[in-house]
Amino acid sequence: MTDLSPLGAPDRLELGEGIRWADGRLVCVDILTGRLLTPDGDGTAPLRTLARLDVPLGAVAPVAGRPGTWIAAAGTGICLLTTGTDPEWLADPERSAPTAMRMNDGCADP
Repeated sequence: MTDLSPLGAPDRLELGEGIRWADGRLVCVDILTGRLLTPDGDGTAPLRTLARLDVPLGAVAPVAGRPGTWIAAAGTGICLLTTGTDPEWLADPERSAPTAMRMNDGCADP
């Protein structure tokens, strides 16, 4: 469990990682809950969910020329995330792996 209260935010994340500065704001993922998050205002309010998936969300990077769109390593594949829309799945290379797998945490450059 990741506790952000020492930073002034009231949130607790199941597995918060991948914090980065992108598109003029801070973002992070909560891997196990499949959420892409950003703080609002001065950071003391709860984190705002930019996108939520039904699968683990390992890492994101902003898509150049498409503000508000992220390429994501999620579940067993790769998708595009845009707030308010369903994910656009691009590839699912681990779907038929003989052992259960998922995309892992990390950071990709834009």
